[in-house]
Amino acid sequence: MAWKDINPFLSRFKHLEPPDKAVKDVCVRIVKQTLDIHLKHEEIRVEKYSIRLFTSPVVKNEIFLHRSQILLDINKTLAGKHIQDIV
Repeated sequence: MAWKDINPFLSRFKHLEPPDKAVKDVCVRIVKQTLDIHLKHEEIRVEKYSIRLFTSPVVKNEIFLHRSQILLDINKTLAGKHIQDIV
C-alpha cells in the first residue's frame, strides 16, 4: 500500500483541535513571556473562539492593552485552534 493511498484516511485528523488544557498552557506561557504576569489555570476559561479571564481588574487591563500581540502569539503557537478574542 503506497503512502498516497493512505492519505484520504488520515485527512480526517487534519482538523483536530488541541484540548483546553493545551490552550491554557500556551496562554499562561505567553502572558508570562510578554508581560511577566503569572496567570493560574483556574483563572482562564477557554470558550469556542475566545479566552475568558477571571482575575483582578488590574491584570485584565494590562492583558487587554497587549491583546493583539498576545492573540498573535497564541495563534502562532496553536495550529489547530484559532482564538479570536480575550474577554
